Formats: sequence, structure tokens, C-alpha cells
Amino acid sequence: AERESAAQSDAVKRERLQKEFEVYEKSEEEMRADQARKKREKMDAEEQERERIKRERAEQRRKEERERPMTEKERKEEEKKEWLKSEKMRKDKEAREKAEREEEEREREARDKRDKAMKEEREREKLRRVEDTAALKVHEERYSAFEVKAKAKVAVPFDEIPWPFSNDRLLLPTGGDTRKNIKLWSRRWHPDTWAKYEFPEGDRSKVMDRVLEVSKDINNALAKYG
Repeated sequence: AERESAAQSDAVKRERLQKEFEVYEKSEEEMRADQARKKREKMDAEEQERERIKRERAEQRRKEERERPMTEKERKEEEKKEWLKSEKMRKDKEAREKAEREEEEREREARDKRDKAMKEEREREKLRRVEDTAALKVHEERYSAFEVKAKAKVAVPFDEIPWPFSNDRLLLPTGGDTRKNIKLWSRRWHPDTWAKYEFPEGDRSKVMDRVLEVSKDINNALAKYG
């Protein structure tokens, strides 16, 4: 019993010593970390102080330079700098104004070109309308003559049919209600209407193909004026 009690007492002592040793090691580590932190803070503070002194000295030198009377040479150099600066500003301004004038000129030329093209197109359209009006009048006269023959069961050859084209452009009836006029032409050139007419042997297929093309073009025009 005495040996067991002594053993327990030794164990307790060893445990206490172990804890005291760990506390000591922890204290040493914290102390070293604290010392390192204080050293970094001191170095940072010294660096900040050096930067502050450097800025103050630089500002003091600039102040002394401003307050110190310029020599003749320095005055001339300063005047030269000012002149060069103003000259550069003047040239930059002239360059900008020149670029703006050139841009305005390009825009004016482009605008004049567009206006000229539009005017020419209006003139061409006006001429086309005049030409189409004359061509339409001739076409109507020829078609009236053709219609008389067709209704009389006269076989009219393909080449004698007054197809409604001028320079490969479809003529459209104008004046008044354009849509109504085109509808009249749509009935006039409908394939069913032409199926009733007589044509020379060998021409019917060619005539009907051409009538289908005309009817399609007229229907497209009708959709445009829808």
C-alpha cells in the first residue's frame, strides 16, 4: 500500500511538472511572437518617419525654389518653356480646327453627292413615267386591236401579241385608283381569260407560259399596292 501510494504521488508530480513545462514553453513562444511583432511595428514606424521627413524636405526644397529669385538665364528658360507651351497649344488648336473643317467638307461633299444622286434618280423616274405613259398609250391601242381579233376567234401569233412591257419592265396602269387599275389588268391577263383565245398551232404553249409570267408580275405589283 505504501509503494502504491508513493507511485501515485510520483505520477502526480510528473503530471504537474509536465504542465508547468508546457506553460513555460507556451509563454516562451508567445514572448518571441510578441517581440517579433514589436520589432515589425518599430521598423514600420521608422520607415513612415523616414518617408515623412523625405516629403517634408522635398516640399521645403520646392518652396525655396519658388521663393528664390530667378537668374536671368532661368527667367529666359522659363519664358521659353511658356512660349513653347503656348505654341504647342496654338498648333494643337489649328490642327483640331483643320480636322473639323476637313470633316465638315467631307460631310458636305457626301451630302451634295447624295442630293445629286437623289435629284438624278427623281429626274430618271420622271422620265420613266413620261416614257411609260407614252408606251402605255401605245400598248392600250395595240391591245384594243388585239382584243377585237381575239374575241372574233382570230388566231393571233405570239409575236403580234402586245405584251405589257417596256425595256423589260412591266407597264402598270396609272392615274386614279392605281390598285383598282391593276386589278383590272389582273383580270385581263389572267390565264383563264387567255385560255379562251385562239392561237396558231405551236404558239399556245409559249403564249400561256408568257401569260403566266405576266400574271405573276401583276399580282406582285398588286401586293405592293396592297
